[in-house]
Amino acid sequence: MKSKFLLLVGVLFAVGAVLSGCKDDPNENPYPDTLTQFSAEAASGANAINSNGGTRTIAFYSPVTWTAAVTTSDGGDWVKLEPASGPVGTCSVTVTAAKNESKDKTRSATVTITAGSETLTYTVEQRYQLTFDVTNADSKAIYLPTEGETFVLNLDNNAGTIGYTVSISEADAKWITYDKGSKAVDNLSFTVAAIDNDYFGTIRTGSIVISENNGGPGNITITVKQAGTKTMMIWPTATQSVDDIMTGFDNTKYETLYLAGKLADATAVGAVGTYVGGSVNKVDLTDAVAESIPMNAFQGCSTLKTVTINTKVTSIEAGAFAGSGLTSFTFPLNSEKVKVDGKDKTVDMPNKIATIGDNAFQGTKLASIELPGALTTLGANAFEGCPALKEVTFAFSGWKDNEKYDTKLDNAVTSIGNAAFMTCPSLTSVKLPVNALTTLGDDVFNGDFALAGAFDLPKTVTTIGARAFQQTIISSITLTAVTTLGDNVFDGCNSLASITSKTATPPAVPSTLGVMSNGNLVIKVPSAEAVAAYQAATGWSTYSASITK
Repeated sequence: MKSKFLLLVGVLFAVGAVLSGCKDDPNENPYPDTLTQFSAEAASGANAINSNGGTRTIAFYSPVTWTAAVTTSDGGDWVKLEPASGPVGTCSVTVTAAKNESKDKTRSATVTITAGSETLTYTVEQRYQLTFDVTNADSKAIYLPTEGETFVLNLDNNAGTIGYTVSISEADAKWITYDKGSKAVDNLSFTVAAIDNDYFGTIRTGSIVISENNGGPGNITITVKQAGTKTMMIWPTATQSVDDIMTGFDNTKYETLYLAGKLADATAVGAVGTYVGGSVNKVDLTDAVAESIPMNAFQGCSTLKTVTINTKVTSIEAGAFAGSGLTSFTFPLNSEKVKVDGKDKTVDMPNKIATIGDNAFQGTKLASIELPGALTTLGANAFEGCPALKEVTFAFSGWKDNEKYDTKLDNAVTSIGNAAFMTCPSLTSVKLPVNALTTLGDDVFNGDFALAGAFDLPKTVTTIGARAFQQTIISSITLTAVTTLGDNVFDGCNSLASITSKTATPPAVPSTLGVMSNGNLVIKVPSAEAVAAYQAATGWSTYSASITK
């Protein structure tokens, strides 16, 4: 057979796979002499690879052994070949290009396949990264009022002659209209229709996608959020403060205040609080950037029932919701990448709130609260006087799978402030953190008349303050590592039938444990020697007859 190097170049997308190898029998040549019609120009033509990187495959038939090599226009090593050589047969070489990080320079690579005295060259071109930015959007979002309006996006891009396309989904196009005539100057005009009077959702959300032509990776998505008929959209800017926006606001016509944007900081949150009243019962801070709920922000807002905070919040300051009508409060979850069973997974992790200040939720109408795992400080009187509060959990919701939370009693808080849950007459369930808690402050559960049964005190607790359990109806408690008890710690605990203390040395008591009228009270200590020590100790001696090992 006449020795001839017949080559057919096929360009294929090959994501995550390497196509290589040869059929080594030259008689299996699928390309007869007539295929010489594939010209050198066609075989050598430039072929683009995505700016984010990708692969192309060169398919050919060689009657002799061959080698492949690559050179790049910039001298870089951003192209790899696999394989770099092969035997006789029908073969393929995969060209893999890394991402082009440049935002203004196109680059190319030339692959040369050599078989004896014959060669084939194949050029791969990879252009620069196209970038898009909307200079007058707020973190890639636009926030609009119920009545709708026309707005212009100022587009900054490097698409040049490649150009770009504006896309709106069929559903969103029913209320977001694009004026295509504005595209040429990169000032893109859109009109958002007024919301129908029968739409009572908090907001409706749509998207505008701007992407490079020819299917390249460069794109930007602008989120459009529009207030529902009962929602007041508050989007502060450099020229409009919260008070400017709320001029003439009638709180009898709205139920929700929605604060959003990169200037929706703690100061803006405090300003919003002054407009709660009338029919307003909800504040939504999902799209705010505030890192704290400021002191007294919503204090005394009796109509306020629900607050949704953003994931950036790390502290709730003193008195933030004190005396408000708050009935529901949920700490948001953050999406994070973690290892689950050895595999990478994006899961919902608990909020990063570390501080809840003094009196923060005092006198609210909350029925339950789950405190986040990052909490390190719970201030004095934080939940004092919450008449409806039934359940308190210091929980770390580890990860969310199939809509279920893997909840662990794991929390960073080391102390609970004085009177934190004092006078919560409906409180029946308290789940304290098990790893770090060392101190319960004075009066922490004083006056919680419904707190009953065996109280689960973490083994890490060493100090319990004065009157901490006064007037509760707990039936038993175990003091594993407690060294100090405040005066009257169990005063009025007339249902208390069992105290187990596991330390040989009696926990120090200034003068008295308080009056406990249960005639069946048993105080268990670790040894006969400990019995004598407890019977002689201040505070404990009053109940010497009840002390046993």
